[in-house]
Amino acid sequence: MEKKFFITTPIGYPDDIPNLTHAYSQIFADCVARYRRMWGEPVFFLSGSDEHGRKVQDAAKAHRMTPREFADKMVEKFKLVWKKLDISYDYFIRTTQESHIKYLEEVFSHLLEKGDIYKGHYDGWYCVSCETFLPLNEGSGGCNCSCKPERVNEDGYFFRLSRYIPDIIKHIEENENYIQPRKRRNDVLKALKEGTADPCVTRKGSIWGVPVPSDSDYTIYVWMDALINYISAVAEEEKKSILPPRIQIVNRNILNFHGIIWTGLCMALGLPLPETIFAHGMVKYKTGNNLSYNLIELTDLFGADTLRFYLLSRSPRENDLEFFASSLTRNYNEKLANGLGNLFSRSITMMIKFREGIVPEPYKEKDAGSEERNLERIFKQVKNEYKKSMDSLDFKEALINIWDLIYGLNRYIDDTAPWDLSKYPHKKARLDMILYNLADYMRILAIMLYPHIPPSAEKIWNRLGFEGSPGEVSAEEMERGRFPGGQKVLAGDPLFPRIEQTPGDGE
Repeated sequence: MEKKFFITTPIGYPDDIPNLTHAYSQIFADCVARYRRMWGEPVFFLSGSDEHGRKVQDAAKAHRMTPREFADKMVEKFKLVWKKLDISYDYFIRTTQESHIKYLEEVFSHLLEKGDIYKGHYDGWYCVSCETFLPLNEGSGGCNCSCKPERVNEDGYFFRLSRYIPDIIKHIEENENYIQPRKRRNDVLKALKEGTADPCVTRKGSIWGVPVPSDSDYTIYVWMDALINYISAVAEEEKKSILPPRIQIVNRNILNFHGIIWTGLCMALGLPLPETIFAHGMVKYKTGNNLSYNLIELTDLFGADTLRFYLLSRSPRENDLEFFASSLTRNYNEKLANGLGNLFSRSITMMIKFREGIVPEPYKEKDAGSEERNLERIFKQVKNEYKKSMDSLDFKEALINIWDLIYGLNRYIDDTAPWDLSKYPHKKARLDMILYNLADYMRILAIMLYPHIPPSAEKIWNRLGFEGSPGEVSAEEMERGRFPGGQKVLAGDPLFPRIEQTPGDGE
């Protein structure tokens, strides 16, 4: 069975609809998945929902629903958001599904039997909002939100993480790419070397979740429940072809759960470790404005590609990103409307005006002029840097390189002035060369942009006269001279109409 490129995202609590940080994780993973498929790799892209715990239980109670009823309702909203954002996951796991619960129970029993889970006592704090245990010395300052943690003093079961700490440190130090970016890798190593206690992996009492198989007074801790999804989602007969994950996308707030606890669980279970855990920054909302930050409403207001492009081009890889609608609008107008949209409109309009929409035949390289040779130099550098950036998960840099080509093509039109050449019959060959180049480079741009803004890339592709999607062709098609001469391009509405007014956000 062919090995698959396995990529995972955090599974969110369905106590509310996802926010922009959740969206960035999904868009990040989707960009990777689409890019890898273009290179012919079979991909298994996992998404899902984390449906147990106090947080979901409390939200359900507030809505006068059972936790399962509430989760069912919210999961439909999760799926709607991801559909609106064109997230191409292969499987959506729910931690309330029987196959996951059965696997979780087996894992817990196995670790208990081999002594990696033991009975103990927890005395500390617990943040319901983050579903996080906080040691006494951390108190309310140790969690990632503004709520007040509650004091917890109860018996429980603990995972013997301390048994694996030396091996975790060794693995991170010997595998530079295991945790990325480097800043986050250093943060995890620092936390490990300062001392990490064995985590409590149960809650006592009537908590919505999976009971401990041998002791129903306790419920398996929601984070242990959630982490196991990365293996329970994979059918037994497929585990060898899918595990381990090649890339696990997380945000910085949940890195320690993955870089430390998840790594320890994998070691305890004898599972191969993921190749890379990538922890990006948070997308923060500016407060005190009149703009809704409901992700469904934001996507409906601006469109999937506008949000995708903004988040990927601003790319909070290491630092957090503060979201402003006015910044998103400027980004859209400058890069999409005035850059890519203008280039495409000019190219299509001239082909229709000067050649009735029929793309000329390819030309011979010996006939190329200095403008074509200069454009080819730009393209070769862009193509090389684009692949490097995509392979290293630097989507911001990849888009910067794509826009170097877009700006180069807009200059090419200005420098060659096809409208002047069209006045002279003896310059027909020169005009044909320019028009062919524009069509061919737009074809290449559609392929390059497909992982980032798939709906717009497909519009470009279809209006160039191609059927289907640029995602259905090999990335090897990013070569010059492959546009079929004689193909007809299609007129249509502007790809990216300018946004003249943005809902105020006080930036």
